[in-house]
Amino acid sequence: MPARLLNILCVCCAVLAWIPAPARQTTMLPGTVSNFELPNFNENTGVKEWELFGDKAKYINDNRVDVYGIKLNLFEGKTEAVLRATIKSPKARVNPNTKISESESTIDVSAKDFDMNGKKWKWNGDKRFVEVFSDVNITVKSRSKNGDPTKLKGGYASLDYGGDSNIFVLKDNATVKNPEMSLTCDRIKLDSAKSGNGVGGIVASGNVKMSYGGRNAEAERADIFPEKETATLDGNPKIVDVATKAKLGGHRIALDRGAQKVVSFGTLKNRASAEIFHDGSDGKEQRIEIFADKITMLKKDGKNSFDFEGNVKILAEDFKAECSKLTASALDSSEGKAALEFIKGTGNVKFKNADGTATGEELEIYPEKSEIWLAGKARLENPERGTALTAATVVFIRDKNSGMALSDAKDKNSFVTVSIDESPDIGSAVGVDKKSATREPTVIKSKRLNFSRADKSSEFAFFKDVSIRSSDMDAFCQKMNVYAETDNAGTTTLKKISASDNVTVKQKGYSAEAELAAIYPRIKLKSPGEDGSKKPHKYVELSTDPSNPGRRPTVKLPPVKNIGLKGSDAASKITPTETVIKSDKQWLASSEDADRYYFQGDVTVNGTDMNASCEKIEVTMRPKRGGGQKEITQIAMTGGVKLDQQLKEVRCGRADIYADEQMIVLSDDPVVINREDNSRVSGHRIVYNKGTQSIAVEGEAPGGQTGGINSEPSLIPDEDGDAPARPTIKLPIRQKR
Repeated sequence: MPARLLNILCVCCAVLAWIPAPARQTTMLPGTVSNFELPNFNENTGVKEWELFGDKAKYINDNRVDVYGIKLNLFEGKTEAVLRATIKSPKARVNPNTKISESESTIDVSAKDFDMNGKKWKWNGDKRFVEVFSDVNITVKSRSKNGDPTKLKGGYASLDYGGDSNIFVLKDNATVKNPEMSLTCDRIKLDSAKSGNGVGGIVASGNVKMSYGGRNAEAERADIFPEKETATLDGNPKIVDVATKAKLGGHRIALDRGAQKVVSFGTLKNRASAEIFHDGSDGKEQRIEIFADKITMLKKDGKNSFDFEGNVKILAEDFKAECSKLTASALDSSEGKAALEFIKGTGNVKFKNADGTATGEELEIYPEKSEIWLAGKARLENPERGTALTAATVVFIRDKNSGMALSDAKDKNSFVTVSIDESPDIGSAVGVDKKSATREPTVIKSKRLNFSRADKSSEFAFFKDVSIRSSDMDAFCQKMNVYAETDNAGTTTLKKISASDNVTVKQKGYSAEAELAAIYPRIKLKSPGEDGSKKPHKYVELSTDPSNPGRRPTVKLPPVKNIGLKGSDAASKITPTETVIKSDKQWLASSEDADRYYFQGDVTVNGTDMNASCEKIEVTMRPKRGGGQKEITQIAMTGGVKLDQQLKEVRCGRADIYADEQMIVLSDDPVVINREDNSRVSGHRIVYNKGTQSIAVEGEAPGGQTGGINSEPSLIPDEDGDAPARPTIKLPIRQKR
């Protein structure tokens, strides 16, 4: 029995050995089996391969031997025995036939490249495979420069040591931890090279949660290579950068701790995604979500830089965008606050927010400044407000609902252009069926534009080389402010245009120049009041800039017909010229039947064979009979009127010119001087009527009433007893022959 027992012990030792010895028969002399020591040597080299120590061995039957106080030293080496591992356990059951050992006790394995301990174990010597079923702890040692070990825990572990590597598998709350990484999951497979170079690779699966290089990750599977400092996450992976709070997701994520890089790959169904955060100075957190085919996150100098490639889409609380490529930079958070420096996109940029949809080639977002830049043939359209803007560069200031647009300073033909839809204007409605009136936009160009929005109102400020073209008016200046409002139906209407610095306004039959101009675009007039009247609409006001008093408003109107001071034959020989009026202040009012121009302050008039000056003038223009361009039908001058036409000179308080009738009515102490013969005519009212080929000089009627154009003057005194003004004609003195 003792000899057989010793043979069984030898079999047990062979089962526990890490390096198989050549098959051979072991014999010992009969003796005690307590406190035994059993060495084994290589038959060819004589070098010790292992040695077994035991406190006691007890034979149960041919299939079971119980060994107590086991200690097994394993050696390697061809010329010299080098201790490789030591295995200890309080007790083990050995089956000499199957070469399987198992125990309910603890096990401790101390090796050159790892340590392992646990409870309840089973060892298969033929398969070189061991299992530990409870409280497993494994420490894998490393010879790398940092020398940090990798520690594993689990409720179950297996070890396959039959190949060149030790293969560990852990289950049941499995964890891996080293100074750079901590991981929990359902199952871990770890490959540890027997050369002692540490962990070759880790495969974690099932509810993987990992902290790695300052980033927290989740996935269904993680392939980790600690010595290379790389990992790959699969199965709906997600990763969070702790320092910037940035989040990445996708179909697959690759990590490179050495390069401080994370790459997320996407598919059509599961796109690569990123969440980037910025905590503003107002305490509000901005969250921006970005999708792409591929996302690269790189850590360097306290910053995270991002590269997004392929069909990039951006989602934020107040805007959406898309482009071909995108880059971003985020600072490490300070006191828990994330700081996003910028986002820059290129290629087929499309941006959409409350102001409409914008397109371009370049996009830049600066969250701290609350600025969004769009460049490269930028275009912004807002169908709700009926506006469209194009420029080389457009800047949105989000927190102020404002922005600016710039032309290309290197291209003289580059302009900022704004198109604003309008309702059919009065100009297109006069004389035509209102149902046929068209919606024509107002187009404004300049080198620079500032704009802002509040509720349903909008304001545009244009600078340098400004031009505005609408259905009924063109204007040019160096600075212009445009105010617009949008009604509940979504229709945008221009309310006012303020222009300054070398202003020119042009309209059919009308042009003006001034330093200051207020333009109120034509609108459809409201229904008439109870008296049937319609309030005129003042839509152009010109004035003098106090800083440049020498440049007064100037208006050019169509030529005036013969005003009646001379015969038709003489008038027909004169080439018609525009009517040019200058004054300190001018404005234009419109109604459905006429336009009226008002001039005030040191007014001067130059027209077809006519020069005049006064304090105020009102000019009325109406469409020609049968439609077409408007023409002057009436001119009313008041206040120190002086009028000259060829050899006739007029001085009076008021002069009314009726162009269609070719008639002029002079009142308020009129005096007409004919410089040809020095004759003079005066009276209460003087009427020159080319149509009737007559001149009427009238006196004042009783009670201050004036007789008709063709009535005889009255010589009856008024109520105060004073005789009315009597007509006076002063003829020239005939010289004696």
